[in-house]
Amino acid sequence: SIPSYDSSSLGVNANRIIFNGSFEGAVAASLQLVFPNKSNEASSFSASIDTHFVSPWARGHGLARLLLEAGEELAYKSGFSQVLLEVRKTQDRAISLYENAGYTRWGTLPAYHIVKEKAVPGFFYHKRIDRNK
Repeated sequence: SIPSYDSSSLGVNANRIIFNGSFEGAVAASLQLVFPNKSNEASSFSASIDTHFVSPWARGHGLARLLLEAGEELAYKSGFSQVLLEVRKTQDRAISLYENAGYTRWGTLPAYHIVKEKAVPGFFYHKRIDRNK
């Protein structure tokens, strides 16, 4: 279904919005849109996507893309012109989604996460969302 977000977090100092996506009547996916602290002028134009997840039983139905688009739209409507995100190298479907959605990889961290006692790289992405690029 169309993603919804938790409007209770939209207070004056809100800097994290949680979107939920449902499939077959159950919450099956989420995405967190994070806004910078108001005191961080250097990053005042960038929102970040964090904890973007779809349950394995609900994958393949477009929920990840819908959540991503909803997060980008709220970031744009909130005055941001760029979205940042990061993803572990092993997350092939997420990487494909982000790159197909226009995100550009700008960096790699060789030891991003530890999985089964091994360091796994992570990738950093950005996307301009201002309509006047």
